[in-house]
Amino acid sequence: MALGKNLIKNKLIPEEGVSKKTTKKVEKKTLISDKPKKKPATPKKSPVKKKKPVPAVVETPEKEIQIQVIEHIHKEEPKQDPLANYIAQKALKRKKELRTKYKNEIDALSQKQVQFVVFTIGKESYAIDISKVREIIPSSHLSEVPNSSDHIKGIASIRGKAFLAIDLAVKFGKQLDEHSKYFLAVDHPNYAVAFILEKLPETLKLSGKHISSDISLLDNTSRDTSYLKGFIQLEGRLIFYLDSDELIASDEAIIVPDNLLDA
Repeated sequence: MALGKNLIKNKLIPEEGVSKKTTKKVEKKTLISDKPKKKPATPKKSPVKKKKPVPAVVETPEKEIQIQVIEHIHKEEPKQDPLANYIAQKALKRKKELRTKYKNEIDALSQKQVQFVVFTIGKESYAIDISKVREIIPSSHLSEVPNSSDHIKGIASIRGKAFLAIDLAVKFGKQLDEHSKYFLAVDHPNYAVAFILEKLPETLKLSGKHISSDISLLDNTSRDTSYLKGFIQLEGRLIFYLDSDELIASDEAIIVPDNLLDA
């Protein structure tokens, strides 16, 4: 019996009253602790933009870069044609010489009365010096010239003499429905030529101050302006002033040296 009391005193075996109270307290504590705790609200994260992958830089040796640059430049350089360059230089030189010649001739006419023969092709009017006109006659039969240019229509017989008939409408790039009605025979030191016209020409007399040699605005709009001497401006009318000699000579071929043809 002494052993039992000592155990009670040392609280190794709880008393009946104590055990009930303590168990209730323990139960209450466990009930409180078993309740689920509220989780704190987590802040919303803003969407993160994905970064584009940066391409890796590949270093190329300096020698390879130099070779690529040299090859690129070599490919872009066009091959120069010596024959085409020769023809272009000859044409440009001839054009400059004619421009200087026409300016001097027109400047000398500024204080003079000048007479022209004026004819129309389509809606445009053209004039040549009356001193260059031999005669104007109705058109007649033409004998075709084989393998000739489109604007050379054939050979015309005028008062027993053969003339080379040139259709100026075709030469100037005009497409007309009217048929040729007149031949305008012109004087030329080397050729007997007659221009084919659709309408009867007229004569015009005026002061040289109405003639201008400045045709620079036409240099980039027409394929060939070598035979155009200038403009005649009269009462709102614009007339192209032609050099009949150069108009005929423009059909001549440029003589090319043999060494360029061989190349």
